[in-house]
Amino acid sequence: MAISVRVADLSDGPAIDKVLGECYPALFRGAYDEEALAAFLPHIIYSQPELLESGKFFVAESAESGETRILACGGWSLHRPGSREVIAGLGHLRHFAVHPDCIGKGIGRSIFEACAQQSKEFGVVEFECCSSLVAEGFYARLGLQTIETKELTLKEGVPPIPCKIMKTRDTSL
Repeated sequence: MAISVRVADLSDGPAIDKVLGECYPALFRGAYDEEALAAFLPHIIYSQPELLESGKFFVAESAESGETRILACGGWSLHRPGSREVIAGLGHLRHFAVHPDCIGKGIGRSIFEACAQQSKEFGVVEFECCSSLVAEGFYARLGLQTIETKELTLKEGVPPIPCKIMKTRDTSL
């Protein structure tokens, strides 16, 4: 299966929503209780137009039998999620997901590599992310280290969920 990575745009939203909607519920079961999943999944299984319009969000796709299919997504931003705070040299990894049928095939890594390559143009020398409990291993394999565990509030009225704040200082990004 030949995979290509490209910058996403708004027209990719429905296909990205499909990946997010299949990835997160499948992978998060067992790591979070059912009550927590019911509360927070509806807030994370949809693409974010701001990211899709940023030019810093990528999709990995395959073309089989003449049909192109998005298999994974992810991106980065200069500003910290949930704020407009920008710290020189720091990029934030955002909304990574790989379709459950494609996990472990290097597709998520290929999106990370596209982010790392592009981010150099913006002076980024380190990345930070707020990882779900199940994605901690993925980010660790990319060179990020867990620096703290915290409770993340997605939206008022939604119970906070545990997450891992991870960071790399690998200047070879």
